[in-house]
Amino acid sequence: MRKTQVFWRFLYAALVKRRSRILISLLALVVGTAVTAGLINVYYDVQAKMSKEFRTYGANLVVEPEDGVALQEPELTAVEKVVGGQDVVGSTPLLYHVVDTTGSSLVLVGIDLKEAKKVFPYWEIRGKWPETKNEALLGFEAAGKMLIKPGAQLEVLDRKTRVKTVLTIVGLVSSGDEVDNQLVVGLDLAREVSGREGEADQVYLSVIGHGEKVTQLATEISRLQGVKARPITRISTAEGRIMEKITGLVALAVAVILSLTGLCVGTTMLAAVVERRKEIGLKKALGASPGDVMKEFLSEALALGFIGGLAGWLLGFLVAQGIGYSVFQDSVALRWLTLPWTLLVSGVLTVTASWLPVQKAMSVDPAVVLRGE
Repeated sequence: MRKTQVFWRFLYAALVKRRSRILISLLALVVGTAVTAGLINVYYDVQAKMSKEFRTYGANLVVEPEDGVALQEPELTAVEKVVGGQDVVGSTPLLYHVVDTTGSSLVLVGIDLKEAKKVFPYWEIRGKWPETKNEALLGFEAAGKMLIKPGAQLEVLDRKTRVKTVLTIVGLVSSGDEVDNQLVVGLDLAREVSGREGEADQVYLSVIGHGEKVTQLATEISRLQGVKARPITRISTAEGRIMEKITGLVALAVAVILSLTGLCVGTTMLAAVVERRKEIGLKKALGASPGDVMKEFLSEALALGFIGGLAGWLLGFLVAQGIGYSVFQDSVALRWLTLPWTLLVSGVLTVTASWLPVQKAMSVDPAVVLRGE
C-alpha cells in the first residue's frame, strides 16, 4: 500500500474511530467559532444599526450660510445634491423670524413639517402634528406663559409689514431646548410671513454613520460656494465613543473565547498523544520519521479546524440573527467574507493549540514505549 493511502487511512481512523475525544475538541471549536463568527457578523452591521438608533436623538449635521446672512435657493439645491447619495434619514431647512403676539414676541421657526418628524423624533408633542398651512406648534414653556392650550387661535403680527396671520395651535412641543419657547410652522408659511422666499437660515441633517463619516460629509458640503457645514458635536462624538467601546468589547470577547477554545483543543490533543504513544512508537519502529508524525497530527488538527470552522460559521449566523433581533429588532445580513476568515482562524487556532502535543508526539522513543515503559 502506498504511503499516501496509509496517510489517509490513519487520518480517517483518527477522526472517525476515535470520535469520543475528537467530539470534545470539535464541540469546543464549533461553540468558539460560532460565537466569534456571530459577533463579527453583528459587528459589520452594528455601525449602521447603532447609527439608526442614534437618529432618535436628532440631527447630527448642520449646514449654515458662510456669510452669516442666509442660505439662498441655489445653495439649498446644491446641498440637496451632495447629500442625495448619502444614507440620510431626514433633512429640513430652518428659517427664523421674530413676530409679535398679544403682549409678547416669539421666534417663529419655519420647517419642512414632513421631514421634521425624522430629523427631530425626540420632540414630544402634546396634541397633534400640524397638517395644514395655518396650523402650528407652540413651545411648551411659551404656552405656559401665554396660557395657551391646543386648539386655541393665535394671531401673529410681522414687525416690518404689520401683516397679521391667524394660526391654530394644534399641539404643544417639548424638546428640552430653545424650541420650548418658539412657534413652529411650515416652511412655506414662514417664508410668506417673513417675506424671505427661497431662503433658509440653517439646514439640519440626520445622517446614518459614525463620527468620521459625518465629518467627511461636512467637509464635502463645505466645499460648496457660500455654505459651511459642521457636525453636531454632542451627537457625533457620542456615536464615535460608543463605537470605540463596542470595538474594544468585541475584540476582548473574541480573544477570550478563542483562548479558551484553543486551551480545550490543546488539552484534548495532548491527551490523545499520551493515549496513542504505543501507536506512535510502532509507526516510528516501522520507519515513520518525526516529520511523518508531525504531518499526521497537524493534518488531524487542520481537518478538525475546517469541520469545526464550517459548522461554527453556520451556527454563528444563527447567533448573529438572535443578537440582531433581540437588540436591534432587525436581521443581520449574511456576509460571505466572514466564511474564509472563520475557516482561517479556526485552522490557525487548532494548529497552534496542537503544536505542543505534536512536539511531544515527535519525541516519543519507540524502544521505550514498545517495552511498555
